[in-house]
Amino acid sequence: MTKKEYDKKYRQANKEKIAAKSKVYRKDNKEKLAAQKKAYNKANKEIKAASDKAYRASLNHDYCIYILPKERYIGVTKNITDRIRNHNSIELNTEGFRVLQYFDTRQEAGHRERWLHSKGYKGSVKQILEQR
Repeated sequence: MTKKEYDKKYRQANKEKIAAKSKVYRKDNKEKLAAQKKAYNKANKEIKAASDKAYRASLNHDYCIYILPKERYIGVTKNITDRIRNHNSIELNTEGFRVLQYFDTRQEAGHRERWLHSKGYKGSVKQILEQR
């Protein structure tokens, strides 16, 4: 049995016990957790503002092309907030990301994305991770 499987089985068997401990921890460390949250929000203020702005603009369109400049990565998505969160979870540098253009159809966005890839931008997370 792998550690991941063991942990999952343990959490399922001890769900109530874990929930009770978590509740006590949150109650005992309320101020500390609030300070951590405040520090995190302050540190990520620029990223959140850009993400919120992109999300609001995307409500009028279906697809957007975005760039991660530090990775030289171009991508297409319907939901920029979730996509950036996904990139962060696999440790891509999303600092300074921008939405380049909005499109009403996937086909239009795909044409522009392929054109940008032909200009040297990466289009695969796998490419980026392999180069590290």
